[in-house]
Amino acid sequence: MKNILVVNNDINLLKIIKSICDVFNDNLKIFTSSGENETIKFLQKKIIHLAIFDPVISEIDTLKIIAYLNNTNPDIPVLIMLPFSNSNIEKIFKNKNNEFYLIKPFDALKLKIKILEAVSATSKDFKDNFNGFSLSSFLLLCEMNKRSFSIDVKKRNMKGSIDFKDGIITSAVTSNFNGQRAVFEMLEWDNTIFDIEYNYKNKEKNTSLSAIDLLLDNIKQKETT
Repeated sequence: MKNILVVNNDINLLKIIKSICDVFNDNLKIFTSSGENETIKFLQKKIIHLAIFDPVISEIDTLKIIAYLNNTNPDIPVLIMLPFSNSNIEKIFKNKNNEFYLIKPFDALKLKIKILEAVSATSKDFKDNFNGFSLSSFLLLCEMNKRSFSIDVKKRNMKGSIDFKDGIITSAVTSNFNGQRAVFEMLEWDNTIFDIEYNYKNKEKNTSLSAIDLLLDNIKQKETT
């Protein structure tokens, strides 16, 4: 039995996903949640094999849930339903073993294929390569969210922070760098944990770029080295 958690408040979408899972009889079981606190409590009690999110639902703090999932259950694959896509977004999501995305609107067949692809990733061969939800994908979702907050990023004894103002990165700091170079350093850290703080305090700006621009610059640098 594979348990799927869908975090959404769209009744029609939930019906579609449930109908797809019903086709597989007892092989897939769907659970739903419509709030961050409800979801976190559920994750503390139930084993799941796939989490499905819509990152831009204003009524649900999806970023908080994904951060929690990354920090506590990094081996669970995640399916993100994006409102749009382009070659840049696809490049950022490319080659992430436990991250899958689907562009809205989509039909039932495409959703079915993605669910099966993501659920199959819970096999041992795939799970051996899992290292949590990537910081790059998380920053992309932060920009789409278009809110103001700070992210604390940690890996063992290394720490950094990234501030967003209305979806734009305005400040980034590590012990070694500020601004864009600080973001690049944090993107190199594996198995990071990150937490969101909503008490944004208008810190001194040391950059003003979109997350997508920074992520693409980082990819371009890797391709040329």
